[in-house]
Amino acid sequence: MRRDAHTYRLGMRIMELGALVIHQDRVREAAAPHLHQLHATTGLVAHLAILDEGAADVVYLDKVGNRFGTLLPSRIGGRLPAARTGVGKALLAHAPRATAARIPERLHAELAQIRERGVAHDREEAIRGVACVAAPVVGAGECTPAPAAASVCGPAQRVRSASGLPSLVRQAAAHIWRTSANRAC
Repeated sequence: MRRDAHTYRLGMRIMELGALVIHQDRVREAAAPHLHQLHATTGLVAHLAILDEGAADVVYLDKVGNRFGTLLPSRIGGRLPAARTGVGKALLAHAPRATAARIPERLHAELAQIRERGVAHDREEAIRGVACVAAPVVGAGECTPAPAAASVCGPAQRVRSASGLPSLVRQAAAHIWRTSANRAC
């Protein structure tokens, strides 16, 4: 902490510690090339996020994008309500029962569809004019990485009209899981 007149601010040490945590995260490290490829292929902003079950928020681990990305409220280390984001819904669909009990009733049918299809959508729910397609990064067994989700976001009209986005995002999520599971084993 440092003091500026009558206010307190976080010091540089806390920023350094936060950066170390992010850089040490194997899922984020495994995801980086796949997020960059997803962005390069689609021209949309790619995200990687995890679920903070206690707060029912998503925490963004990575963000790869262009100038449009600066218009989005997502940022590395930032939070948004899980129920209003594509990555959040992808994660909530695979959340433990304790978290599932706190999910708004209106989402239960949508989450069942997400589990079935392997893809979630944010249709201008978090930000007007912005849509996202997301897929969970999950696996089973001893070498399972922390639950995460990958997504692409962009202008709603562009996302709606781009065919093949769900498949591209699911493939990227599968590659992230395989890469991170291999690094953990």
